[in-house]
Amino acid sequence: MKKIRKYLKKNEIYFTTICTLLLSLMAIIVSIKSCQITDRQNQMDYFEKHPDFQISKEYKFNDKTKKYDENELVIRKLSGKAKNIEIETISFFDISYNTNENITKSKRFLLYHYYDTTYLYGSNEGIIQRETAYKNNSRAINFEKKIDTTLRKRQQYSYSKISTFMKIEYLNFQNEKKIEYYDVSFNNGKLLNSDTIPKYFQKDNKIFKFENTIDLKDIENMDGDLIKVINQIK
Repeated sequence: MKKIRKYLKKNEIYFTTICTLLLSLMAIIVSIKSCQITDRQNQMDYFEKHPDFQISKEYKFNDKTKKYDENELVIRKLSGKAKNIEIETISFFDISYNTNENITKSKRFLLYHYYDTTYLYGSNEGIIQRETAYKNNSRAINFEKKIDTTLRKRQQYSYSKISTFMKIEYLNFQNEKKIEYYDVSFNNGKLLNSDTIPKYFQKDNKIFKFENTIDLKDIENMDGDLIKVINQIK
């Protein structure tokens, strides 16, 4: 015991220094862990307050025609905080076909009146808006068939689809302006991270030129203009 006491007393400064360093290191570790926990908590708080939008496409069955003549977009806010919500929707008719020389031609037309009626619910939770148009699904399908039939007579085959995108602008809980873009072409809206989509919502985009547009309301009467539409495809 005496030898141990002498050894400890002789090396007292050494042990004191080591203990001080260890305690300082433990304090740093505890501080880092505390900061990490705080950061995670702040992130959790942020995402809890961040608005969660859900966009779905619903089809309406027509008892008279026995077809799904219309579809509508249903926009919901499931959680989070947002105010001054503004929603803008834009639709395109995309078409491509092979020429007799086996050259693929394609073009994107702006499609008017695919969704032209908006129902606002005046609510900030649950369903906040619906968008639809009269027989939009039926008219679009018939137009695709007319295009396909016209090209088949020329022994050419086409592929077409309708693409719809949505822009949701709002103020978050920190009064910061936020913009989100969604692809709502299919049954459920998909949040996008793309530099291309925002350009479609700029009114000076060349897609807004008259010759690049198709009016869904006039589709049933545009048999004579189908060739003009097809000839614009490059």
